[in-house]
Amino acid sequence: MNKLVGVAATLGLMMVPAKAQVARLEVHPVSSITLTDSEFLAGKKTGRQVMLAGQLRIPKPGND
Repeated sequence: MNKLVGVAATLGLMMVPAKAQVARLEVHPVSSITLTDSEFLAGKKTGRQVMLAGQLRIPKPGND
């Protein structure tokens, strides 16, 4: 348990907010399906429907 708390604290420290270099952030939903290994290998196109999210980060002008 103590090890888990230590890992969580370390990850929290690594996520220090940086100066915003993004002019606009958009989140777009993407529909997909999850297949089991056997469904994938059999070439089936049916599976469990899932919704994913993707981030589009548009940088501020002038940032290289």
